Amino acid sequence: MKGNYATYALALVLVFVIAITPIEVIGEMNSNNNSEPNSGKVVLVMKMPLHNGSGNSDNASLAPHLVELYSATWCIPCRKVESQIDELNVWWPAVETIALHPSQESPDQLATNISYELYNYYNLSGFPTLIIDGYWIMMGDKQSADLQTLLTNISNDNLPSESNTTLNFNWELSDNNLTINWILSSTINVSIDFIITENDVPIPKTSMYLDNIVKAGLVNQSNSGSNIIDINNSNGNNLSITAIVRVSGTPNLVFGSEIPLDSELSDTWIEPSPTRSISPETIALFTIITLVLAIIPLRHTLPVLFRSNNPQITSIIEEE
Repeated sequence: MKGNYATYALALVLVFVIAITPIEVIGEMNSNNNSEPNSGKVVLVMKMPLHNGSGNSDNASLAPHLVELYSATWCIPCRKVESQIDELNVWWPAVETIALHPSQESPDQLATNISYELYNYYNLSGFPTLIIDGYWIMMGDKQSADLQTLLTNISNDNLPSESNTTLNFNWELSDNNLTINWILSSTINVSIDFIITENDVPIPKTSMYLDNIVKAGLVNQSNSGSNIIDINNSNGNNLSITAIVRVSGTPNLVFGSEIPLDSELSDTWIEPSPTRSISPETIALFTIITLVLAIIPLRHTLPVLFRSNNPQITSIIEEE
């Protein structure tokens, strides 16, 4: 009997091993067949500072990841996400972060055409929104709390993700006009964006300053070319250029956080209802009229306050 039990146990173990082995093989085959990069996914990020003069990509640094923040100066929840980006810059300084303000039909003085183009490219629908490596998306100030967790989880898959993708470019900056020449080669179909950012940008009507604000750029450029970028509304200081190479096509974004959204995000600035103000002259006139109207009833209720009281003067001579 004991021998039969041992045989049955061995048979069960063999059946179990045979059952799970095809599943593992299928998983490996699927991962190999799914090697084609997702459309819109970033494969290479290069950054370098700009100054009056010229330079080239030999002095550019490679970033392990790209974080795009879509924000607006009138967006209150965006302030929290901006603080989280500041924490990220301390926690992992090598990660490239850029702040885009696409809300052009609003009082946002930091809004730019290039930000609006990228906002529409991703087909986004509200602020604040984070895009990581052109693939992961986090919406709202609650999901953004998982940003460092996501970057930790994908830290073994740093950029550049395509070793066969190379980019060489040179530039010349003069009087806020930036001339760029580039050559891009890759074994896959890719496009390139050149983004100009500025640090220490003041938020109007506040004492706050923001870094990595997108000022201008080029989007969806071909593998080689030359162009001139007009950098408007810039003091010419603290400028940088970021080259972003991504897989061509419509992006297919995946949520990078499991935190549910409480409500839809807003991407439209609503003008507050006008408030009526009263001039100081009107206030003074209203005060005088109120006092006059208040005094008249007092003449009847408290007549002693208004009675003429002439004291009697007794002559000293009469007293004597």
